[in-house]
Amino acid sequence: MTEMIKEQKLRCPKCKGESIRLNGMILKNDGSRVQRYQCRDCGYSFTTEKKKIGVNRP
Repeated sequence: MTEMIKEQKLRCPKCKGESIRLNGMILKNDGSRVQRYQCRDCGYSFTTEKKKIGVNRP
């Protein structure tokens, strides 16, 4: 039996546009990489990861 996985459509968090392109990678402090995206409608750059504000700050 084959399961089909429905791909979730990315939307720009700023203008809610669906025309998104890949825009490189970000190297995090722990050595992992996060995909970066750019909206073709408004030019806004973003990732799908949430920022952790206040973590590891004095």
